[in-house]
Amino acid sequence: ETLFLAEHSAFGSSIAAYRRDIKPCYVSSVFHGAYRREVFEKVGFFDERLIRTEDNEMHYRIRQAGYRIRFNPKIRSQQFIRNSLKDVIKQKYSNGYWIGRTLFISPRCLQIYHLVPFLFVLALAATTAVGFAWTWLPLAALGFLYGLVNLPISLMTFIRAKNKNASMVVLPAVFLIMHIVYGWGTLIGTIKGFFGTKEPFDVFDVPDPA
Repeated sequence: ETLFLAEHSAFGSSIAAYRRDIKPCYVSSVFHGAYRREVFEKVGFFDERLIRTEDNEMHYRIRQAGYRIRFNPKIRSQQFIRNSLKDVIKQKYSNGYWIGRTLFISPRCLQIYHLVPFLFVLALAATTAVGFAWTWLPLAALGFLYGLVNLPISLMTFIRAKNKNASMVVLPAVFLIMHIVYGWGTLIGTIKGFFGTKEPFDVFDVPDPA
């Protein structure tokens, strides 16, 4: 239940419109989309170089071709989230990793919010370096600002939960882990994309997208 709450939250997943809107609307991307044959005939198929971001890239080409993507909450689909923190970490790392790789394949298909965890990790690294070299105040300030966002959202997520349990007390830590792992994945993907190599920068194995 705790992992589900973290994944379902915009803070833990994304701020994409289809995750928060409850009325039919046009969106830039959508989860589990369905398309007419003519769409593929006009814009082509999925880019097989991409593993996690292929839908973002496809939706970008669909929009560029003049189509609009319609979200309707009446259309229901089910997704089963990872049932352990270890599996969630692998998934978030892989998601972030392919954001980094996509920057070198189709950067225009990405939104700024895709890069927020990456920027957060860079800020953590920079303020930590400043801490060792001079003062820990920047790192403390960054942690304070992050806590100002994380803790209230964690509390509201807990309050809105239908089935509350004691494990939800770790929600702030789960959010933090998800953000750091995602951002780290983007960093590794960016490095690999820049050098055009797969080794030796891996920390986690990149899992299959199933």
